[in-house]
Amino acid sequence: MALDAILDTRFIFSLLAPESEEVARWARSTILKAEAKKLGLGCSVISATEFYVVTKRMLRAEEVATRLYSLEALGIRFLDVNKKISEIAGMIGRGSDGIPIADTLIAATAISQAGGKVLSDDAHFSRIKGIKQHWLSSP
Repeated sequence: MALDAILDTRFIFSLLAPESEEVARWARSTILKAEAKKLGLGCSVISATEFYVVTKRMLRAEEVATRLYSLEALGIRFLDVNKKISEIAGMIGRGSDGIPIADTLIAATAISQAGGKVLSDDAHFSRIKGIKQHWLSSP
């Protein structure tokens, strides 16, 4: 199945610990569409790395792994960084000051694999040419 969008790490946090009922409903609905094969979703392995690091004081590593595996079981494809993605990310980084390398790699994955669509409300993505940000809406 082709990918309709790439999940940013922000989406993973919102799915597992939503900040509002609106975000919870939207995140669950999005995942249910992926599970039903109505929406092709991917996630950069960079987001998995960020999730491990950011949750180090909240979750044991085994709990993080279980949560990430559960996303895979629901149909989310975790995508490796390859040479093409690293080159796109490098060009994004060269042209945009202040965007974290992790976000350039996630954006490059979206450009390479999902027509530039990323599910995130992170302001960094709005500054990247070729990215179509979606939050609280379907891609």
